[in-house]
Amino acid sequence: MNRVEGISKENGHFEVKAGTSLAEFIDFVNRSGSQGIESMAGIPGTVGGAIYGNAGAYGQAICDHLKSVKFFKDGKVVIWKKRRLRFSYRESVFKGHKSWIILSATFQFPKGKSSELVSKSKEIIAMRAGKYPEGVRCPGSFFKNVLLKDVSAESLKRIPEDKIIFGKIPSGYLMQSVGAIGARKGRVEIAEYHGNLIINLGGGKAKDFIDLANFYRDKVEKKFGIKLEPEVQLIGFN
Repeated sequence: MNRVEGISKENGHFEVKAGTSLAEFIDFVNRSGSQGIESMAGIPGTVGGAIYGNAGAYGQAICDHLKSVKFFKDGKVVIWKKRRLRFSYRESVFKGHKSWIILSATFQFPKGKSSELVSKSKEIIAMRAGKYPEGVRCPGSFFKNVLLKDVSAESLKRIPEDKIIFGKIPSGYLMQSVGAIGARKGRVEIAEYHGNLIINLGGGKAKDFIDLANFYRDKVEKKFGIKLEPEVQLIGFN
């Protein structure tokens, strides 16, 4: 399998169009016997969207094995290598230049065993199904997990070692620690099973959503000395 719509593989390099489903790309890479994005299975959206926000999960990120991106910039098509794209945790150069349009990307992955990679992605999807039941109205994890390098030594003393995962402190743990589980304002609720999922119960208002998030963000900062940052992009709110 060297080519499907929107994806091709030649000489160990994968070329994928930005509008391609991320799920389809992961499945193609897995079945090609290449590893590096199998743990990102279940993340919704397109490859272009994943690059824009440097999406990732369970220790993997879309930028890990990215070689270059082709995009429309200032009236012309350009290709930049990864080093110019300023990737960091859930960030890329594209977030600062919203008029730039991602067209396609090139990746190169290390070899793996196809059957094991497909199985791993199925396990991840099953785990996500428990976190995001069908029909749930939420934007996914609202706050970014916290990188250890951004945490002061004093704040780190307040975090149990077993709560640190892949070099990050889960925001869900921090939110749960300040009583966010099940909290509600209007028709907006923080999930009873995960402190970093804010759910619209139907008829929820944006202001209630933001107020609820900010209230517990402030409680986290007061208790741990850590200021949570939204992972989702907010439009029209300070």
